[in-house]
Amino acid sequence: GSFAHYRAELDYNFEINEAVAARVVAAYFKDGEFLKDLTGSGSRIYPSLRWAISDKAELLFNGEYLFSDLPIGSFGQGFTLMPAKFRKLFPALDSEADAITALDLDWGMHVSPGGSRGHKDDTLVSKVQFNYNISDELFFRQVLQHRKTDHRRTVFWGGGNTPDTNPADPDNLHGIYKSLGYRWFESEDDVISLVGDLAWEPEFKLGNLDLRPITQIGYSYTDSDSDGVRRAYTVKEELRYFNIAYPNFNAYENHSDALEDGYTLTQNSISSSNNWNVYVNQELKMFEDRLRMLYGWRRSYFDNSFKNRLNGDMTNNEGTAAPSQR
Repeated sequence: GSFAHYRAELDYNFEINEAVAARVVAAYFKDGEFLKDLTGSGSRIYPSLRWAISDKAELLFNGEYLFSDLPIGSFGQGFTLMPAKFRKLFPALDSEADAITALDLDWGMHVSPGGSRGHKDDTLVSKVQFNYNISDELFFRQVLQHRKTDHRRTVFWGGGNTPDTNPADPDNLHGIYKSLGYRWFESEDDVISLVGDLAWEPEFKLGNLDLRPITQIGYSYTDSDSDGVRRAYTVKEELRYFNIAYPNFNAYENHSDALEDGYTLTQNSISSSNNWNVYVNQELKMFEDRLRMLYGWRRSYFDNSFKNRLNGDMTNNEGTAAPSQR
């Protein structure tokens, strides 16, 4: 399709025995965008399993495992130079005297040197659900889910949409220059959540009136941890500036050759959060579900902490939120 997009997918489901069935969906994709040389790729796998333990009980497993190497966003890190047709929409830039407007760049111009066109963006989700029909009117459900996200981004960074001055060419006699920075960022989030509820769904008559009350009592619990690190590297002096009109990114293909030794740690933090919720929902259906009345009550408990490893600062926040009703 558009921008050289393609995706291949496999979907296979099968019975293991009379009580167990499984399904696997797998896919691979690759695509680009309107900016030159920006392509992304990734794979997906969705396994699932259903085990009918008995006539009343079943166990379900679902997985969502997403692995991506995505391009740096058009207007995020990396550096997009707006072409003349766009810049002339703004009075302050509608002038041939404007250094970048005068270059009359095409729409695909994107300053994101070699080696920085992609970043890791993985999400792994596993969910197990147990259902048990205690009777025709009473149901029990328990859900356990684990979610892990892993993001890693490395990019040469060109700053804003205005030219810089190269100290070796202060009058810009040989071109229009931008200075480069280099950033490395990694974050990991790990979340475990539990949900459990008991539901009662009887049906009875009040005279000629059919009534269907549904009572649900349950809880939810979430335990999440987040870890993030950001580093800033200095680009070597001889490579710190490039000509916007004729950028040559070959020198940046090997990051280690383009960067000074060492880095500045600009972020190093960890946070954790624990949240409990208990709730009651009461619903009443009448007139063949044409009228529904609902009441809900919820109360939350939380314990959150944040630590900045750079300076050792630590904050904690715990307590109970006021009950809510609807």
